[in-house]
Amino acid sequence: LISALKSETVDIVEAGSRHSVFFTLQNRTYSCGDANQGQLGLGTGLQDRVMCPTEMEAIRGLKIKQICCGKFHTLVLTDQGDIWACGANNFGQIGNNST
Repeated sequence: LISALKSETVDIVEAGSRHSVFFTLQNRTYSCGDANQGQLGLGTGLQDRVMCPTEMEAIRGLKIKQICCGKFHTLVLTDQGDIWACGANNFGQIGNNST
């Protein structure tokens, strides 16, 4: 049992190589694990690891349809068809036309 999520009803769980993302029926998205490439979507200035699920505040309240985690990036698809991306982009994997 992940105690940080005990008050939430988790609907979607996705795992990358060294990070995990959880979406709840309360329309909150949480991430934890390796943070060194920004793949947790928690902003800058973090330590290398986030040991407890932490809310991804930038997408708070959005209804998430799908989450996909790569080795060092995360993609989130909303019910409106918008895609949010975070993490490493050295091969163009987050699709924002920059590396």
